Amino acid sequence: MSNVTLSILDATGKSMASNTSVPASGSYGPIALASGTGPFRLAACGYAVDRYTCLYSVTQSGGTAQITPLTSAVVLLASGVNPSSPMSGAVTGLSATAVAAAQGQLQTALAPALADAGLASNADLLTTALTAGSRSGYDRLLDSVAVTVGQDGSPYVQLESRMGGGIVTLTGTGVGGELTIDAGAAGVTLAGISTLFTQMTAAMASASACSANMPGLMAPNARMNLANIAFTGADIGAGLCNVIGTGIFSDGTYKYGTKLLAPQLGRCDFSGSTPVCRVSMVAQTPAGALLTFAQNQSVAWQGNGTWLFYGDAQPFPTSAEVRVQRLRRVDGGAQVDSYLRSIGVGISTLSGALCARVTQADPNGGDVTLAYMKPGTGSTNLSIWTVDAVNGQLSGDPTTGAIRGNDDRWIPLPDGSDGDALVRNFAVGHSLKVALYSDDSCSTPASTFSLDLAAVPPLSTALASQPWPSLATASATALAGLKGAAAAKVNLSASWTLPSPPPALSTAQLCTDSLCNTGSILATLPVAPGALTAALSATLGSTALDASSFKQLRLNARNGDGLLLQADFQSCTTAAPGSACAVSLPLRQGMRVQNRRRAR
Repeated sequence: MSNVTLSILDATGKSMASNTSVPASGSYGPIALASGTGPFRLAACGYAVDRYTCLYSVTQSGGTAQITPLTSAVVLLASGVNPSSPMSGAVTGLSATAVAAAQGQLQTALAPALADAGLASNADLLTTALTAGSRSGYDRLLDSVAVTVGQDGSPYVQLESRMGGGIVTLTGTGVGGELTIDAGAAGVTLAGISTLFTQMTAAMASASACSANMPGLMAPNARMNLANIAFTGADIGAGLCNVIGTGIFSDGTYKYGTKLLAPQLGRCDFSGSTPVCRVSMVAQTPAGALLTFAQNQSVAWQGNGTWLFYGDAQPFPTSAEVRVQRLRRVDGGAQVDSYLRSIGVGISTLSGALCARVTQADPNGGDVTLAYMKPGTGSTNLSIWTVDAVNGQLSGDPTTGAIRGNDDRWIPLPDGSDGDALVRNFAVGHSLKVALYSDDSCSTPASTFSLDLAAVPPLSTALASQPWPSLATASATALAGLKGAAAAKVNLSASWTLPSPPPALSTAQLCTDSLCNTGSILATLPVAPGALTAALSATLGSTALDASSFKQLRLNARNGDGLLLQADFQSCTTAAPGSACAVSLPLRQGMRVQNRRRAR
């Protein structure tokens, strides 16, 4: 984590420390707590790669308190309070007895991971020594297990092994599931992963440094697709230098001087002769914006503490992420909100696949089909297979249907309880299974692989409580009144406020349709994570923009769990007051039709 601030409350809710800056080392103190009464609650909030998150901990009377995802799990299980509000009011349920019981649950569930990290089976997660960034001991434990907290009627904690298999769900009353650590993890040290990213960042400082050093940081069998060109081995390094030097956005925000943030570890594969671990690949531009450089990337173990960049975890580019959209009409009158949930699956057509089936596991071990995907004419990625090219209804028959648009990778989840049932399936594992077929009827799979999800879709009751930005009234008025003749230049100065804890912003977009499809995007501007303003400029094409035209300002961000949030502020003055703006047909209608089909 970076840019971390610390807050402490005593048992009554009295503040002992508030938004105190923590050094980059992660260590802080001592703090005098003599005036308060325990138990004391602690919160550390800051940026974890490309998202803003808060972690929590507790101490009964002082001493050393670690604050990690696992101490957040202790607080949640011991208190039973909503995961978003452990720092509200007087203390609840954090007695020494309750905390010890919560630790016991976690220690039992974590037994294989504790042993792998060289920690005792009864290691105190609140006080055991931790060196942040060392990727050894307690820090290795945090690398090897993904921790998710949530609420479904009552709070729960999910632990998922990154260095083996299995997922465990814990509530205040029980534990379900089991974690495993692969035998191949023994002897594989993780500290060199951070060293590799430090070396890659140093290479990105200048053209000469990049060409001299980046190729040597690539694994011999590395593979990566850049700008639809497949590179291997050291050639990937030269390709990366070219991408960085030319800039990815039109304003050149990816240029020399961009740095890669210390990566978060994903799932590791020990099945081959060379262990490979997936890693986040987030870049911070010279202007401070945090942008995902590439998805589903990995590093390869070389032995003797050394890791090299491996590139695409699959033989071809793939990705998976979860998105929630809030569509808010802001052109005057009553504010109207609606929400959409979807899962984005990117599968490059370089694979040669003519059909793909995307599934998730259900609690009974079966496969639930989320969508079929097929290539379009000239498309670079497989697209969702629908009943026809106009209707958004997902086709359940791979032999009958059409694609609704090239590179259309977002699979909509139904509204309400039908969508919630699919969300709850992720309790089995936070991943998707993709089967690829060499024939377009999806008859016999040529290969299968899994795609990890950084976040799980929220339940329908949690959609409104995501950390959504709020657009200033003057900016909403400016959006509604934005107009210009064909080929004219238009400008929008927007400002907004962020909740606490805030999401981590990445870009602002000005669009002329609700999907922000390529042809409708007037402007895209990278913004720093905590930005509160953006000045967007665009030159219109052959079509004029009127005050009555549909316009949308989209703020892209991630919440603390890594969920992609799209806050869409819309103006559609021709629509009836109090009604939502019309959403582009394929996405919205598809969700409605899918709900009706499931209801029958």
